[in-house]
Amino acid sequence: MNALNSEPLNYGPAAFNSGKIPLQPAHLKRENSTRSGVFRTTLLWGNYANLQPWQDVGAQMQIGMHNASNRDNNSDCYVNHQRWSFETSNIFSTLLPFLKWWSIVFSPWILWGLSITGAFSKLFDQISASKGVGVSMIFGLLIAATILISFGLSAWLMWRDQPRYKAYLCLVTIGFLTALTSCILNFKTAQNGTSILWLSISMSAAVFMGLVGWDCLSSYYLRVFQHDGSEFNRQTGMINVARRFRPAFTAPFYEFDATMEMRPGSHGNSGMTIWLHHRYSDFEIFLGGKIQSLGMSREECLAFWDTLQRYMDVSQPLPELPILEQFRHLDPTTEAQDKLSKRPPRRWRDTKYKVWDRTERPAMMERNLQYPWQNQTCILKARIDPVLSIESYYRDQEAKSIHSTPKADDYDNIHRG
Repeated sequence: MNALNSEPLNYGPAAFNSGKIPLQPAHLKRENSTRSGVFRTTLLWGNYANLQPWQDVGAQMQIGMHNASNRDNNSDCYVNHQRWSFETSNIFSTLLPFLKWWSIVFSPWILWGLSITGAFSKLFDQISASKGVGVSMIFGLLIAATILISFGLSAWLMWRDQPRYKAYLCLVTIGFLTALTSCILNFKTAQNGTSILWLSISMSAAVFMGLVGWDCLSSYYLRVFQHDGSEFNRQTGMINVARRFRPAFTAPFYEFDATMEMRPGSHGNSGMTIWLHHRYSDFEIFLGGKIQSLGMSREECLAFWDTLQRYMDVSQPLPELPILEQFRHLDPTTEAQDKLSKRPPRRWRDTKYKVWDRTERPAMMERNLQYPWQNQTCILKARIDPVLSIESYYRDQEAKSIHSTPKADDYDNIHRG
């Protein structure tokens, strides 16, 4: 079913309701009524599959993003129950898990190995001179083995459903004190003693960044690089896109045609991305890297289009995305549906990423792959009235206090000349 048996409340006059789409004029340019091609497919509206792209769910379950979604009504989120802002932190969000795990697992023990080797460099030279290079190499291999074992222990303690923070902190504390003591005792005899001492101190800094620092920087990054107002607004039903040197382009969601484009990659691979084309102007929006993840397969791209429609459709509850769980009780349609279905309020927040990855992700991928996408009729086509003029349509919109960038005056004979 496309709509719940309840009348949406607290939404604007242009809010998208799949069961109450207003009559639409035909395309401004007849040739744009069919946008399909070799690399482009027209996407259909409505008849929801109620499926989400597994890449987005997985990314939001990952470290950092999962922490952000674990707070109630987090105002720093790029998406909530009212608006889905164009992403400004794609690169940082992609790098964040790598930076955290590098700081937690690898950096501390690499720094430990460098500081220990530097502190005992003179002793190693003496052993090489008196006992031979082979004995000195044995000590070097012992240090290397200790580093590798520490890598494994750190990963084992932290990469689990319930990370063992106390055990991990005890492990790195022992390593830090060992390195610091060695540097202090050999400060005068070691070459570059000051630099080696800083290496051991940097070990604690790496652990701090892994456990706390990168998350704090992510929070400040989102505050400093705030979005420019470009967004999909569920409450008003409008799409707002900032433009350089011109006012933002604003129009209701249902005035756009959607297409899926195949974009070949540089290494022989390809990914699917979505374009939205305004039906009554030449304006279009590329969603890749803004709200859609890049490199999606066909079925995952279609699942994203299904998710985006349901996000904007006020007759539907918010999509089942982890990042949106903290806002579900603030959306009237979603709150009513969750009470009816008795949905657990912390369904995502109480699920660990590794558990989801092991038990739910394969089934989600299979459902998306097997679903018969694009086999239903398009509900928007039935709302296209070829007799309705664009001018009359916009005058009716303006009478309802729906103010778009295109105006009724743009389509009459007087103002157009």
